[in-house]
Amino acid sequence: MNDARANERLARKVEWRTPNATEQKTFEDHKTLKTYAEFLVAAVEVDNESWILMERVWHGFPDPPRWIFIAFDPNGRTICGGDFDHIPTNWTMPEGAILPLEETV
Repeated sequence: MNDARANERLARKVEWRTPNATEQKTFEDHKTLKTYAEFLVAAVEVDNESWILMERVWHGFPDPPRWIFIAFDPNGRTICGGDFDHIPTNWTMPEGAILPLEETV
């Protein structure tokens, strides 16, 4: 279950973008992010926070939901994270970011 900080961020209107090469490399090299999900799907800066959206191949009961996002403060510390099965309708995703699962494995 997501906490209030995560739910507040899930409710925001957000226009995501494709991660740049530096963000993708940071994701690939990070010690723990790849334990949460296999793919970095999108990134965005919102109110002095950096958010990332990741996709899990292993999702659905009994595994966690397909999507996970994490918000970081300007110093790179985690503020909150959220798990969900469907992308919020108030989020705009970059072209081609959301592929049918069969295309991502």
